Amino acid sequence: MARPMRVATTPHYLALIRAGLGLTQEQLAGALGVSRHLVTKIEAGQRVLPPAAGIILAWLTQALPLPGPPAPPAPLAATELLPLQARAAAVQYEIQQLTRRLERGQARAQRALNWLRAAPKLLATLPRMMPSATVCG
Repeated sequence: MARPMRVATTPHYLALIRAGLGLTQEQLAGALGVSRHLVTKIEAGQRVLPPAAGIILAWLTQALPLPGPPAPPAPLAATELLPLQARAAAVQYEIQQLTRRLERGQARAQRALNWLRAAPKLLATLPRMMPSATVCG
């Protein structure tokens, strides 16, 4: 039996803002004037933020730091790099094989097109077949 796929869920915008501000659910709930239980439900996607709390949240988000460019990825260790290099080599080989197959297919298509273009002229050179006389027996 196939195992069910696990899909990584994206954090709710409220959880991201709360984490960016460094607040607990209790602290954010107090700032927004709602219960911690409501904040939990909103972050779980089960409830929506009341409009009045949304206005306060918009004001709070101004305290978030401006996003900068993403940090460059850490260099890979040799043990992580080897499988990637092997896969890259396999993909490059497959690209070469598919390119050759494509070139052969294009050459066959061109030959077939040339035959199609020549067919009317070739057919015109054939002797006309006379209808044969009916043989009565």
